[in-house]
Amino acid sequence: MGLERPDVWLVSVFFLGILTRSISRAPSRDLLFKRTKGEWGIDLACLLVQGVGIPLSAIVLSQYVLIAFWPSWQGALRLSPFWAFGLAFFGVDYLYYWNHRLMHRKRLFPLHRLHHSPRHMDVIMTSRNALITPWFMIYFWAHGLFLFLLQDSLPYLYGVALTSGLDLWRHSGWSLPQKLEQVLGGVFITPNQHRFHHCRVGQHRNFGANVNLWDRLHGTFALQKSQGPMGVRSRFDLGAFLLLRSNSKRKLPSSLS
Repeated sequence: MGLERPDVWLVSVFFLGILTRSISRAPSRDLLFKRTKGEWGIDLACLLVQGVGIPLSAIVLSQYVLIAFWPSWQGALRLSPFWAFGLAFFGVDYLYYWNHRLMHRKRLFPLHRLHHSPRHMDVIMTSRNALITPWFMIYFWAHGLFLFLLQDSLPYLYGVALTSGLDLWRHSGWSLPQKLEQVLGGVFITPNQHRFHHCRVGQHRNFGANVNLWDRLHGTFALQKSQGPMGVRSRFDLGAFLLLRSNSKRKLPSSLS
């Protein structure tokens, strides 16, 4: 991978930068380490899946599986750098909006429940999910497909890197100054906006990843200062990670039914 995959090393820089800042400040550091052994086990396993398993799977999909079935389609899609970047940053983002909304439907929410179990936001919980959940996300399939189709995939990969960096920032739990929140929050999904999505009363709001345009268009955007408690009840063991049993008997919020 190396420098040929700028998304990999750029995301590593984003992650280490956000983690370092979080550890350097007492309030966020205290919350970061306020985890049970079960939560640490789940989060470290998920980081391994997200940081190694998913990128390798995408390479296998784009470089081996798709080539084996449709070799003539490799590199068949010619896009300018502007449109290739926009495809990753805006096009796939819109697909993710609907993907995320579907994950909050009653039948699919068990795949997503573990991600909504944290009682506070921090960068380590970004990848918290059941083992198979990342393969139900549009990112894996879309990125694998477009890396295969695009003649020049480098601009697309920069869009992927920025999307991943914003994902880490969105889950960081950082609070922005009011004016900066108003400016950035007019376009992007900020940590505050995404924090509301993780609150028990806000799980049917703010589904977007990069921009909040899709939420505004489809009536799911919300600005909420008083956000309430976070975290749905969840086990933190191998059974929950592997989805070997029901993770909770608690009824879902009515918005998820």
